Amino acid sequence: MTNASRNTNLKNVLARWGKRLLNIPSILIAVGVLIFLTQNRAAPSERLETETPRALSVIAAPKFDIQPRGVGFGTAIRIKLSKAGGAAISG
Repeated sequence: MTNASRNTNLKNVLARWGKRLLNIPSILIAVGVLIFLTQNRAAPSERLETETPRALSVIAAPKFDIQPRGVGFGTAIRIKLSKAGGAAISG
């Protein structure tokens, strides 16, 4: 291969890939900066949380042997709750 054909091949490669190849140095620099920053960052500071015991008041509730139930007469209406919290009655 002569120098002229090498120059022509190089020009063809640069014409086709030139703008794409310009991105490679910026990507390599960004990766290098990222690696540098992650390896040289300070360790997170440790903060010790301490719990202080507090006295609570407790109400003793007696245990009952009952079960809740509902008995009713008439027609039932379906009530649909809206997302805002209000009730909308639908028939």
